Amino acid sequence: MFEKLKISLIEAPIIKKGDYNYFVHPITDGVPLVDPDVLKEAAEGIKKFGNLNVDKIVCVEAMGIHIATALSIITGIPFVVIRKRQYGLEGEVAVHQITGYSHGELYINGLKEGDRIILVDDVVSTGEP
Repeated sequence: MFEKLKISLIEAPIIKKGDYNYFVHPITDGVPLVDPDVLKEAAEGIKKFGNLNVDKIVCVEAMGIHIATALSIITGIPFVVIRKRQYGLEGEVAVHQITGYSHGELYINGLKEGDRIILVDDVVSTGEP
């Protein structure tokens, strides 16, 4: 199970970004080339091991979009993208985000109170709150 995904992760190059070791992988970076079988294995892994008793799949732009799309296709659950820019649509919610390398506002549309969600992203970099 997940053989192509495992191999692709083992073979992923690691580059240095300042003091941070960063792996370059199609699922996390969209380069070199996203193999549909690897993307399918990632989505099937989330489907198998994730709690999908949800109303919506939520992802953060940009690198979570392809994973959320694949997961949505195989589960039939709709997805929404948390955006880095504001659209000003009715019901839009701003959320302050802090990561290991940036901070700012993100904007969510298409969610309502009581929605059960699964948050999908390409990688958890630090695990810090």
